[in-house]
Amino acid sequence: MDEGGLWKDEQAPDNERTKLATITALAQGAREYHQEFRIIGSDGMHWLSEEVVIRPAGPDEWNLAGAIVDVTKRHEAEEAHRLTEGQLEEILKRADCLLWQAAVTGGPDTELKWQMFIPPSVLYRRIFGDDPVPGQNRLWTETLVPEWAQIQGASTGAMREGRPSYDHEFHVVTGEHAFCLHEHVSVVQLGPGRWNLVGVIVDITARRDAELALASEKERLAVTLGTMSEGVITMDARGRVLFINRAAADMVQWNAAETVGREVSEICRLLNASSGAETVLPVREILEGGSLAELPPQTLLRGRWDRMRLVEGRMAPVADYTSKRVGAVFVLRDVTERQRMEEKLQNAAKMESVGILAGGIAHDFNNILTAILANLTLLQLDLMGMPQEAGLLEDAVRATKRAGELTLQLLTFAKGGDPVRTAVHLNEVIRESATFANRGSGVKTEFEMPGDLRAADVDKAQISQVIQNLVINANQAMPGGGTLRIAASNERIAAGANPALAEGDYVRITVTDTGMGIPPEHIAKIFDPYFTTRVQGHGLGLATVFSIVRRHQGHVEVNSVVGKGSVFTIWLPAAPVPQAAAARSAPAAGIERGKRVLFMDDEEPILRLTERLMVRLGLEFESALDGRQAIERFRAARDAGRPFDLVVMDLTIPGGMGGKEAIAVLREIDPGVRAIVSSGYSSDLAMADFRKHGFRGMVAKPYDVAELASVIRSVLNEPR
Repeated sequence: MDEGGLWKDEQAPDNERTKLATITALAQGAREYHQEFRIIGSDGMHWLSEEVVIRPAGPDEWNLAGAIVDVTKRHEAEEAHRLTEGQLEEILKRADCLLWQAAVTGGPDTELKWQMFIPPSVLYRRIFGDDPVPGQNRLWTETLVPEWAQIQGASTGAMREGRPSYDHEFHVVTGEHAFCLHEHVSVVQLGPGRWNLVGVIVDITARRDAELALASEKERLAVTLGTMSEGVITMDARGRVLFINRAAADMVQWNAAETVGREVSEICRLLNASSGAETVLPVREILEGGSLAELPPQTLLRGRWDRMRLVEGRMAPVADYTSKRVGAVFVLRDVTERQRMEEKLQNAAKMESVGILAGGIAHDFNNILTAILANLTLLQLDLMGMPQEAGLLEDAVRATKRAGELTLQLLTFAKGGDPVRTAVHLNEVIRESATFANRGSGVKTEFEMPGDLRAADVDKAQISQVIQNLVINANQAMPGGGTLRIAASNERIAAGANPALAEGDYVRITVTDTGMGIPPEHIAKIFDPYFTTRVQGHGLGLATVFSIVRRHQGHVEVNSVVGKGSVFTIWLPAAPVPQAAAARSAPAAGIERGKRVLFMDDEEPILRLTERLMVRLGLEFESALDGRQAIERFRAARDAGRPFDLVVMDLTIPGGMGGKEAIAVLREIDPGVRAIVSSGYSSDLAMADFRKHGFRGMVAKPYDVAELASVIRSVLNEPR
């Protein structure tokens, strides 16, 4: 060993530091000193601990005695401990959580004292920023935590009950930020009244926000699916129902909760509407690789209680995040009403075509009937002194009028239209219409109509059709025969007594049968177009009744008892003033002879018989074939100083100007022109409200001589 020291320089990395420690101790007059240093030995680095005692030996002389101990193992352990603590501190600084440890003393039922250790952490800084760690008695304060009482109760309850741990969630509100935290606390009892608690707190704000957002989205989805008119069914990979919305549950007639877990084919029974064959849902095909599938057209869904609905549907697969097919969704749409509406539109289009055809037929047929009826009535005038022949002519006139009424019924049925109202005594109309409709049936008809029955303000032909339709309906309800009772009476409706009727006087008609009756579920539908329960029915009879009565500002009601029969009640407005039936008078009575009449019609037979009628009435006659010719002759006569006293015009001229257009021009020439409109189209508005269109009178084809003469006399007697 060298004389200058115990260790060689290359062995002692800390040699300078140890020398400095010795010199410092001597200079300070210390009696001892301690130091640790490293020595490199043959087997590696060693840590040595040296205790040195100093004794003065003379001026500037000292005796030093040292004891050296190898502390390598201890130093390595301490270094490992320091490293571990450093690593733990680094972890705590960087971990997104907050840890705390607390020594708690006292009694859970009295008062507890807390001594807490709270290392800094990422979550701590996120909540409190750069604020220092709070005091050692509490981590939170009552002002920060809304659930303060619950936190205290959880900790004291765990210590009182001896539970090893507890979990809870709470909120911390700092400024504008609110944190949702989850805390797990381990509890160890160290002795009576002494506990050690360790808590780990994690921030679950984002997770809770996501859960709330997911719950809100689920709620929105549930509300959306619940309010959809389409049915939605979801199923798992085995075709079992997972979810069914309200619309689908209504379609299949199942309670939604009862369907979960059942095979979808069990609750969705599908049939082909044409063949009745079962339609199989392609669940397996969809789950095994199909993209989507649609139900074939005309598919019927049979409900649990056998209600049939026409449906459209589509099925599509549902995949998870790995693209594995885990189920399917089936969307159903009830198209029953849409199908009915399409059928109604088709029927409406057909009826429109029928209406056009009926209009043409009515016009031409009424022109023919007009010629027949007018000639017959002219013959009646010539044979007034021959009772037997006059009786035959009366039968022919009645039959011709009946044919005209049937033509008008055809037109009303096909096209509707406002009624052409007059004061009509219904006794005869009801008897004739009911007798005609009841002919050939096994039903007995009884009438009860008082002699003082008021005249009704109605269209005679349309009300005749109403009675016929009701009688036909009653006959069909009594296929084995029965009794049909028709009664009429006067009735005064007070204000508010019947919400469907205005205050006033009405004629009330009841049609009572002893048939099979109407089921309660059908009562509300019997007046709907195309609704019928009969195989051969078209569903238009009662709909026509309802439409005609409503156009008359009347009302119709029905009461029925299954197995006993039905009662249809109709209210029709009474005429303003009761009128007695007009007796037929001589056509020429009251007409001033020599008046000039311009008669416009495109039918030559009508012009010829009208000319004969005018001659009989002592009137000068001139004809025109269309509106333009009538205008020319009207203007020429006025310019010549021989104006026409009356113009009678056909409303419609095929291929030419009709009366509706011509009257406007005539009124420009002569605002006081007296004109009568005539037509076989009784549904035209110009016939229903002729004065609004500039006419003074109206006569519907077919007309007889007495009717035409009466209208002519009335108009000629009006002032210009």
